[in-house]
Amino acid sequence: MKMKTKMKTKKVASIVGRTVQVDICPHDAGFVLSVGPVSIWLPPNAARDVVATLGRALLVETLGVRQPTPAAAPPPRVASN
Repeated sequence: MKMKTKMKTKKVASIVGRTVQVDICPHDAGFVLSVGPVSIWLPPNAARDVVATLGRALLVETLGVRQPTPAAAPPPRVASN
C-alpha cells in the first residue's frame, strides 16, 4: 500500500535591503546573508560579531572615530590547502 505524505515546510523569514538580503534560518540555526551573487551562512554569534564589527568600521569611515577592539577577539583564520 502506498502512503501519501505531505511535508510541512515553514516559510523562511527574509529581510530585504537595497543590495542585501538576510534569511532567518529556523530552529535558531543562524542566518543566510546574501550580497549580490554571494551568500554566506552565519551562526547567531558570528552574525552579531559581523554587525558589531561593521558598525565600528562605519564609524571609522564616516566620522574617523576609533573604537577599542573587543577583549575576546575571534581566533585567527587558518588557510587550508
